[in-house]
Amino acid sequence: MAQGLAEAASSAPQDFAAFEHEAWTRRASGYCAWFESIVVQAIEPLLDAAGVRAGVTLADLACGPGFVAAAAARRGAKVVGVDFSASMLALARERFPWLCFEEGDALDLPFPDHSFDAVTINFGILHFAEPHRALREVFRVLRPGGSIAFTDWARPGPENAAYAIILAAIDAHADPVPLPPGPPLFQFASAGACRRALAAAGFDAAGADTRFLPQVWRLDCADDLLQAFAEGSARLGARIAAQSPARLDAIRAAIREGCRPYLQGSKVALPTGVVLTSARKPRVGQTDHGSDVLLSATERAGERR
Repeated sequence: MAQGLAEAASSAPQDFAAFEHEAWTRRASGYCAWFESIVVQAIEPLLDAAGVRAGVTLADLACGPGFVAAAAARRGAKVVGVDFSASMLALARERFPWLCFEEGDALDLPFPDHSFDAVTINFGILHFAEPHRALREVFRVLRPGGSIAFTDWARPGPENAAYAIILAAIDAHADPVPLPPGPPLFQFASAGACRRALAAAGFDAAGADTRFLPQVWRLDCADDLLQAFAEGSARLGARIAAQSPARLDAIRAAIREGCRPYLQGSKVALPTGVVLTSARKPRVGQTDHGSDVLLSATERAGERR
């Protein structure tokens, strides 16, 4: 019995990773269509927190359609975007064909130690099957003194009404849907949790900074909130897809009621706050592989084109 439980526990991260991979194979376009307007609002603060400027070598993990990579390149950074979803990378390469994008797993990055000055993760860390392992990988590929910056959604509430409304509606009216167990959705929404995770990975947690970014998600109508998560989310998208028409009607009605305080004419403006965390790798003398890594990535991108 104990052995069976151990085997089940050991397979949980792999099951969740497979679930996420399959979700982003099918929902990449939906994410791009629905979430672009809200996720891009965090990009400039994210890059500032990571110290991204001209000449900096940057790895953008869970790069998705390439929004962060493109913004970093506009600053003059030498950037490579990394994602495990071929569908996401296809969107990124279509939009930004002059940039370098690599297919790779954040839990096992395809780069040597000490390769980058900075690493960014914009709303990706909540999708990693083992986020603490991903942080250790980030630590490994960063040069001494290098920086990490990542974002997560704020906990549901007045500062994150979008998630408060959708989760309340689904929890109240949806049939249960079995999903592979994954890390808590808002695990990195508190400064304490972020500091502990960063310290465990080797970062200078005492110097870490966690701050709240107020953002507003503007949608044409309340029904768009359900559509956005149905077409552009992994865990909530799976729960929505499994509901009967009657259940969906009940969820939709609850969302309309929840959005009522945020109506602006026929449109809706939902507070959708973000938590941004940054930290540095302690400085010690190490070997520098960054130029070789980016040259190799550029060569591979050239071969594809």
